[in-house]
Amino acid sequence: MIFLPGEFYHVYNRGNNKQLIFLENDNYIYFLQKMKKEIAAIADIAAYCLMPNHYHIILYVREDTDENKSKILSRKLGTLQSSYAQGMNKRYGTVDLYFNKK
Repeated sequence: MIFLPGEFYHVYNRGNNKQLIFLENDNYIYFLQKMKKEIAAIADIAAYCLMPNHYHIILYVREDTDENKSKILSRKLGTLQSSYAQGMNKRYGTVDLYFNKK
């Protein structure tokens, strides 16, 4: 996805089968730290709402963002989601059941 400078975007995601993605307070803090690390250098986080099984983020893409940074932002959002999932899987010893079906 290409993010245009000077625009707001609503980013959201939900756990598989509406499963919980935040199990305890530390999970919220961990996600917020990752969100700041991955996104804050390129876009402003205008608002967010973290709920037990999903989240919403309102991003404002800075006006000085060029096309290259726009592509990086798209990758950073993917990194945020996948690295959070990997961290949760590692912490709780879980794996995605869909990938382990035989």
